[in-house]
Amino acid sequence: MGYYINTPKIPKKGKTAFLKGSGAEIITLREAEKLINPLNKDWAVICVIDNGYFDAATYIFSAREFAEFSNPTDTRTKEWLKMTKIAAECMAGYPEKKSK
Repeated sequence: MGYYINTPKIPKKGKTAFLKGSGAEIITLREAEKLINPLNKDWAVICVIDNGYFDAATYIFSAREFAEFSNPTDTRTKEWLKMTKIAAECMAGYPEKKSK
């Protein structure tokens, strides 16, 4: 199951720009892979996928998740970002970081 960054303030399109304004930084696929294998304890990887009508911003929380989203047969436009793990987990509602 994926963890998507969807808050009332985040637009349907332009999620990369929104996340950059929240401290995220654009990285390459190779840089993303280095943060995932092994899983970095301080930095999180976000994949923003252009789905036409909307962008999907996904918190990549495992190597398996990374493999699914970096599959070369998926030809949708993707941008890779890094941001602090705490910020990404809070924004994505990741179980260990859900706000009370």
